[in-house]
Amino acid sequence: MANIVVNQDGAHHFKYLTTGAVTNGALVIAGSMPMIALESATGSGQTITCLVGCEAIVAKKAEASSNWVAGGKVYYKTTGGNKITGIAATGKLVGYGVAITATGATSGKVRLRTDTMI
Repeated sequence: MANIVVNQDGAHHFKYLTTGAVTNGALVIAGSMPMIALESATGSGQTITCLVGCEAIVAKKAEASSNWVAGGKVYYKTTGGNKITGIAATGKLVGYGVAITATGATSGKVRLRTDTMI
C-alpha cells in the first residue's frame, strides 16, 4: 500500500535527488527530512517532487504493539525495516498522529514534520 496524502494545508514541495528507486506515495527520508513522494523514480540520480509537512496515511507501521493516539508523537525507526512507531525510545520524531491507530494496524494517519526529525 502506498502512502496517501490526505491534507496539504501548511505543506510545501521539495525537489529530491533520488539515491535509488522510489515509488509514488512512498515515505522518503532525505537526510533527516520526512516527506511523501509525489512521483516515482526508477533509480538513483533522478529528481522527483515530494511533499513535506503534509498529513498522510503512512503504510510503514512498525511493531504490532506500536499504536499511537491523535496528537501523539510518531517516530521513524531505522532498524528493522525503516518503519514508523508510537514508541519514543526506538526512533526520531517524524510527526504527530492525526487519528488513533490501533494495535496491529498496518498503517496510520500522521502529520509529518515541516522540518528535520529530532
